[in-house]
Amino acid sequence: MQFKMFHRPKPRQFNYKPIYFDPNQEEKQKQREEVGDFRMKFREETERNSKFGSRRKGINVSIYLVIIALMLYFIFFS
Repeated sequence: MQFKMFHRPKPRQFNYKPIYFDPNQEEKQKQREEVGDFRMKFREETERNSKFGSRRKGINVSIYLVIIALMLYFIFFS
């Protein structure tokens, strides 16, 4: 047997599970899951739309720049 001078044993773990049942808790849990699913779908949809939107914005800006360049060309060189 070993003798440890300053050894302190760890406290015992307490694993208490309540006995009572809350019928509203299941409904609340289902609602949270539905809201979570809706949030995930909404987030995915907005990410997908923002990717296409940023491409579209880039195309629009390039078209506007070409039009402005053509207008400046006709104004100054004709």
